Amino acid sequence: GLAFVQLFNRIDVGLRRFDGNPVMKAAWGGLAIGVVALVAGEHTIFSGEHAIGPVALDAATLGVSGLLVILAGKVVTTIVSLATGFRGGRIFPVMFLGGTLGAIATVLVPEIPLVIAVGAGMVGAGVSILRLPLFVVIFAAFFTSVESVPLLVVAAVVAYVIVDGRPELGGPN
Repeated sequence: GLAFVQLFNRIDVGLRRFDGNPVMKAAWGGLAIGVVALVAGEHTIFSGEHAIGPVALDAATLGVSGLLVILAGKVVTTIVSLATGFRGGRIFPVMFLGGTLGAIATVLVPEIPLVIAVGAGMVGAGVSILRLPLFVVIFAAFFTSVESVPLLVVAAVVAYVIVDGRPELGGPN
């Protein structure tokens, strides 16, 4: 999450030279998103709320390298979309990123239950990028289960302690 914030803030500052020409800014953004989608696949475009389930369930088949390609592609498309003014928000893409990180954890350590790893990843990414711990826990509980809420709260507290006082999305570098 902290790396995402740092990368976004740097790209956002770099793209400010196009603020006077929003059509050019959007064109560069669209080109970048299209290239990433061709390389990393269709899971990297749009918001991600429909893709997180299939990606998580196919984690073992995709493997760590496949999930990392999807994750990197989604990071790029999310940052470019936000920085170049494309329509959409932050919540679902960030939750997709965290869920994908959780899926990677289950591939690396199969003993971790998928629902817990995906939920904790969603909460960790959500808190570190959005800085809305209560919302993120409730949101992730919707995608996981009520029984996982205590673990999601722990993930939220840990993430919040780590990011407290650090730069925020769109904040000073």
